Amino acid sequence: MARVTRSKVSAREAQAIKIRRGIRSAQLRVALDKERGRETPEAVIRLSNLKLPEVTGVVKTSTTRPRHLTSQ
Repeated sequence: MARVTRSKVSAREAQAIKIRRGIRSAQLRVALDKERGRETPEAVIRLSNLKLPEVTGVVKTSTTRPRHLTSQ
């Protein structure tokens, strides 16, 4: 079994982020085309219907405010 190095995992995560960005862009384009009454290319419609890939290595940021911005 091949060893998975840190660089391979990072590259995989970067690729998933790029794919997610493309899918989200296609979803936005479909919505805007519908709102403006334009025809959307079939490839864009198919791309917008894909399931978003999971990004496992991204650290989610906290929704709490930084200590220096909180009320004292």
